[in-house]
Amino acid sequence: MFPFPRVKSILLSPRTEWPVIDAETSTVRSIYRDYVVWLAAIPALAGFIGLSLIGVGGFGVTVRVPVLQGLWNAAIGMALTLATVWVMAWIIDALAPKFGGRKGFVSAFKLVAYASTAAMVSGLSYLLTALPVLMLLGALYSLYLFYIGLPVLMKCPPGRALPYTAVIMVCGFVANLVGAFLIATLAPSFGPTAGGDLRIETPKGSVAVDTARLEAMAKKMEESARKVEEASKSGDAAATGRAANEAMAMVAGALGGATGGRAPVTPGDLKALLPATLAGLDRGESESSGGTAVGVSLSSAKARYGDGDRRIELEITDPGTLAGVAAMVGQLATGERESAGRIEKRYRQGRHMVQEVTDRRSGHTEYTLTLDSGLVVEAQGRGVDMAALKSAVEGLDLARLESLAKAR
Repeated sequence: MFPFPRVKSILLSPRTEWPVIDAETSTVRSIYRDYVVWLAAIPALAGFIGLSLIGVGGFGVTVRVPVLQGLWNAAIGMALTLATVWVMAWIIDALAPKFGGRKGFVSAFKLVAYASTAAMVSGLSYLLTALPVLMLLGALYSLYLFYIGLPVLMKCPPGRALPYTAVIMVCGFVANLVGAFLIATLAPSFGPTAGGDLRIETPKGSVAVDTARLEAMAKKMEESARKVEEASKSGDAAATGRAANEAMAMVAGALGGATGGRAPVTPGDLKALLPATLAGLDRGESESSGGTAVGVSLSSAKARYGDGDRRIELEITDPGTLAGVAAMVGQLATGERESAGRIEKRYRQGRHMVQEVTDRRSGHTEYTLTLDSGLVVEAQGRGVDMAALKSAVEGLDLARLESLAKAR
């Protein structure tokens, strides 16, 4: 039976639904059977109906994918979707300790399965001539669901959720790239002319479309996917790792270039912006770090202020290569939620996005700024009210921070 209640809850009230999902004693098998299969069928069936039966076009011109090929593509696409969910869960689980999270494959699988809801439901747009805007919105909202679900399911610090999301997004691009290559490899051409797997029907007759040129445009990306596949078949772990790193680096570079990625501000420059005192509290221990992995360059610096009943932890993170992605994720949603003893707000302040969290019961406060350049400034307080925390963060030299990012 289609899981309407869960789909509705995760899409309309994700912040309350993620804790419910976290508490459930589900298994990978039950999530596949009761949820993922149903959702994965949406884009597969809608794609077949929209592209093979209805067709797309207008003004007397209709483009259809042949029925046999449409059925084959739907079957292969759904199978690869089911496989990709498992692969992405494995990657998320493996990376969890690097971002301060806790390993747990079932939790990672829950995260991927339910965060993908918006993207899979947006597959219905294939029935509306595959409107790309709707599919993009679905993908972006799934990214947001993933971002807010990470701290709940994988127990990573909220301040690490953004870079964790960015790295997983790159991995997802690589997984989809490999999937697209496999579909192109496995799907036979049923068109009546060699290389023509699309047919355009016009009032004056039919025209077969040769896709060779379209395939040539994706040659470099397909070659990277092929290298990963060949290295994997060889059983050489080192070669597989190198091929995967090369592919992910290529995708990261392309993604960064398309979204405004850049070299990150150096860890030393970020650390220099950590003040000696914050909200009247003296700085204690501090640290900074940076590096590049699979084409993604990041840097961060953090310090702890005060001790005892009043303390603040301040962290500045520069996603660097994925700064454009971080800025986009930071602006996905605004709103306010209040429950017993807890208030959460997300709103735009000038060119910056702000997130506030106040827990009256524990005295914990969080104030996070996502700057226009993609940098993230986060302060977490204990025994420090929101007004003082906000004043402390906004008292930093944010203009200097922005200028350092623009100079990269």
